[in-house]
Amino acid sequence: MFYLFVAILAGALLSAIGFIYFLIRKKKYGMKPLLISALVCVILVGIAIPMGKQPSVSFNEYKEQSSTFSYDSYLNDQVDVDTFVKIKGEVVTLDASIEGEENMFFLVTEAGQYYAKNNSGEEIKDGEILTFYGKYAGKRDAVTPAIRAQYFER
Repeated sequence: MFYLFVAILAGALLSAIGFIYFLIRKKKYGMKPLLISALVCVILVGIAIPMGKQPSVSFNEYKEQSSTFSYDSYLNDQVDVDTFVKIKGEVVTLDASIEGEENMFFLVTEAGQYYAKNNSGEEIKDGEILTFYGKYAGKRDAVTPAIRAQYFER
């Protein structure tokens, strides 16, 4: 999937270069090649943007690679940033105007609470108990561990 993304991005770059070339040589070639290269560039960029937002690791790979750590392990810096993690807890939504970020919530477990950012694109409701798979993002406010939640199970 990554190579397809790179190929589409390279095609968009080449069509953008063609657009500039035909723009400079507009008198010689006319408007048709200029419009075609612009349209191809826009279409390829339109395809590449959603592809770039997709996670590079599948749900099954996240499940296989994720580990469960104690809350104290996070607090004592025993978990490296970007480690695949699995955490089960209750979702408590944050006020977006206070937090300043979309899709942020607290994930409350018996041991403590985590900041979590929902990168899955799916809607999560306040009060749901979910198992999240994602990457550890460090401590957000020097005390509370943060998770970039890529997938979850209900």
